[in-house]
Amino acid sequence: MHIDSIDTSVYTHIHFAFANLTADYQIDTSGAQDKFDRIRDMTGVKKIISFGGCAFSTEPGTYRILRETTKAANRNSFIGNLITFVTANGQDGIDLDWVYPGAPNIPGVPPSGDPSEGMDYYDTLAQLKSKTGSGRSVSFAAPASYFYLRAFPIQLMGAA
Repeated sequence: MHIDSIDTSVYTHIHFAFANLTADYQIDTSGAQDKFDRIRDMTGVKKIISFGGCAFSTEPGTYRILRETTKAANRNSFIGNLITFVTANGQDGIDLDWVYPGAPNIPGVPPSGDPSEGMDYYDTLAQLKSKTGSGRSVSFAAPASYFYLRAFPIQLMGAA
């Protein structure tokens, strides 16, 4: 469906998926700028920008970015960039879709196997939520497979 065909009277929330993250944790919508602008300018719906996705989490050129953004040394910079972007672009929420923290077996990607990645992800979500305040939503996508879900402190994440 083309963006201009979306009947915003029947939806409450619209996600723009996916914005890119650069290696220095900046937000980049240039690959789909026209689509982003059209969603940004919609009225009557909550607009949420999504980051990550399966491809971004597993492709050789990008898989490291999500691993790095959630580390304590990079987290404040990443969160600051997110908040600056959503504020400047009238977004009502942020959605993170990193499906594979700590995954040991993604083809073509060096295995992480780092059990701290799930907790780092939680810490990032919790800090992001506390810094965005009650006016914006913060959400995340969790994997359907228990094999990958094991890395998530899911009860903590759900309560964040």
